[in-house]
Amino acid sequence: MDFKKIWFRFCSYVLKSKRESEIISDKEFLFRDSIVEYLNLELGWDKHFIETEYIVPSGSSDKRCYIMVFDNNEEAFLVECKRPNNKQSIRNRKQLDSYIATTRIGIGIYFGEFIEVFYDERSDKDFALPVLRIEYNPENNPNGEKFVELFHKESFNKDTLMAFCKERYLPISYLNSELTNSESYIKKLIEKDLSNRFGYVDEALIKDVMSKYSVSVSYKICAKSHKTAQKEDAEFIIQNVNEQTKVNVSTVVTATSSLAGKKKLCLQQEIKQALSLMDRLYGSEEKIRIIIPISDGYFEKIKLFKLDTGIIQKDTVLYAFYKYVNSDGNDNNLNMHLKYHQLVQGHQKNGIKIEMPVSLWKKALELFGAKVTKKQIAAEAVCCFLDNVYSA
Repeated sequence: MDFKKIWFRFCSYVLKSKRESEIISDKEFLFRDSIVEYLNLELGWDKHFIETEYIVPSGSSDKRCYIMVFDNNEEAFLVECKRPNNKQSIRNRKQLDSYIATTRIGIGIYFGEFIEVFYDERSDKDFALPVLRIEYNPENNPNGEKFVELFHKESFNKDTLMAFCKERYLPISYLNSELTNSESYIKKLIEKDLSNRFGYVDEALIKDVMSKYSVSVSYKICAKSHKTAQKEDAEFIIQNVNEQTKVNVSTVVTATSSLAGKKKLCLQQEIKQALSLMDRLYGSEEKIRIIIPISDGYFEKIKLFKLDTGIIQKDTVLYAFYKYVNSDGNDNNLNMHLKYHQLVQGHQKNGIKIEMPVSLWKKALELFGAKVTKKQIAAEAVCCFLDNVYSA
C-alpha cells in the first residue's frame, strides 16, 4: 500500500473541502460530512463502519460525538470536527477528552485547522494528550503518511495504534509534568548543559545566576475564560431579512430556552413519536439524499431550536417536511406554499443534509405539482415549522 499517494489524495480532498467550507456559513456541517466521505473513499472504511452523531452514554445526560468508527463490531476511534479555520482552544480539547474518557476508547482524532491524534492513558487522571499533529501539507509529509498507515482500514490494528501512541505519550506526559514547574526544569537543563560543556556543576553558581532571572512557561493554546465561553454558548444572532425593503434587522437571542417547559416537552414528545412512526412506515424504503438550503435567519432559528430541545437539525427538518405534506386539507397546504415560496427564494449559503423517504416526496409532488423541487418544499416546511414554534 502506497501511504504517500493515499495521503496526497486524502489531504488534497480535505484542502478542497476547507476552501469550500470557508465560503459557507455552516462550515462545521460541510467539513464534517466531507471527512466522513474521505474516511470512506481514501481510508477504506465502509460507511456501515462509520456512525455519525454517535451518542455516548454519560450518566443522566448523554453526550454526542460526531463520528465513531468501528472495527470488528467494537469502537475503534472517534473523530471530532471543528470549523476548518478554527483555532483550537482548551475548551475544544476538554470536549474531545470527555468523549474519549467516557467511551474509554483511548484514541480520538481532531479535525480543524490541522489534524491531531489524541491518546488517553487509562492509568492517568490528566487530560488526553496530543501525540501526533498533521498539517494539511500533501507532499513531503511523514506525519501525514504515518496517519494513513495508522488509520487506513487495511492496515489498521488497534494494538499497534495504541503502542505507537503510548510510545509518544510517555515523553510528552513527562515534559508536560516538568514544565508545570518550569524553574526547576530549567535548572535541570542548565546543570546538564554545564556538565556536558565543562565537566562539573557548581550549585552556588547556578543559584546565583538563576536569582537574576524570572523563569516561566505559559501554555500557548488560547484559553477563553469560563464566563466568555458561557456567553458564546448562550447567544445566537438571529437575522430577519425583509426582502421587499432590503432592511436587515439583527436581534440577540439568549439561549436560556425560548420555549416554555410544557411547550418544549410536548414538541419533544411529538417529534419523537413522529420520527418513530416514520421509521416504521418508511424504514425499509429507498431514501433521497438532499441538502436543504436555508436563509441565515431561519438557520439561526433551527440552531436555537436544537439548543432548546436537543433535537438535531436533520430530525427537525424531516419532521417539519412530514408535517408540511400531511397538514389538514389541501387548501391549507397550498396557502402555506404560497406564503413561504417567495420567502425562501434566492441564494442560500446554509445547508442541512437529510434523507427523504421517496413516498413523502411523491406526496409533495401530488400536493404542489411537478415544478417544485425537493429542496424548495423542504426549505418551506422547516421555515413554516420554526415560525409556528417561535410565534408570539
